[in-house]
Amino acid sequence: MRTGGVTGPKVKTAEWGVAELMETTALHLAEDDIHVWLAYVPAFQEKRGELQRRLSPEESARMERFYFPEDRERFAVARALLRSLCGRYENIPAEWIAHIRIVADRCGKPLLHSERKAGKLAFNLSHSRHLVAAVFSRERQVGIDVECVRDVPEWPELAQHFHPDEQDRLRAVPTAEQQRAFFDCWTRKEAFVKATGEGLSRPLHSFCLTADEKEGLFRVQGDGPGWDEWRILAFAPAPGYAGAIAFEQGKQSGISLFPRR
Repeated sequence: MRTGGVTGPKVKTAEWGVAELMETTALHLAEDDIHVWLAYVPAFQEKRGELQRRLSPEESARMERFYFPEDRERFAVARALLRSLCGRYENIPAEWIAHIRIVADRCGKPLLHSERKAGKLAFNLSHSRHLVAAVFSRERQVGIDVECVRDVPEWPELAQHFHPDEQDRLRAVPTAEQQRAFFDCWTRKEAFVKATGEGLSRPLHSFCLTADEKEGLFRVQGDGPGWDEWRILAFAPAPGYAGAIAFEQGKQSGISLFPRR
């Protein structure tokens, strides 16, 4: 398993592919680790039946309401990935995958309805174009965001919702690199508000992310209590994509990204 060269969190690389779709063996997730799984949606084009067998009846009905086939495929991969991995982390028999109860907390953040009292599983999901990403942890809130870097002519107007210090940093970036810098900043902020469960109810200008002393890590600065307990890790999930993971520091800050095959 290859280890990345950043200091601080240990970063290893991998993906959830067709072979993992059929895998049912239990997975171990230590309390001081965060696991991130990546899936490339077009790889599952011939596996729609296998994907659907892992969805709940409500999810299958929701999938069919999408007008475009690519939206149906992305939804099926995302939900099958989430259910399959929840099942493997919690050692739930494969025949019960479609019956796993994934509910929403009071902020609308998805969570696993489980009788387990210790080491409860926390997770978050994101997808953009051909990529699906999921993050898992125990006893530590996490959030993830991935975005396909693409031409968005209105990005300067969207960036006006960022903290003033972040806007200044964007303007300092060479013009040719500003749109990529916008997506990098966007994913970091989105990962944070997804981890806290606030979503866009937390104005993006109300907090600022500043680079930590460790490469790739960012701290949260703002008026909210306990924000220093959070860290955001920027990472490149795939060529042409920006990504970020937000996590509560807890006792340890080690991160394991499964190796890409």
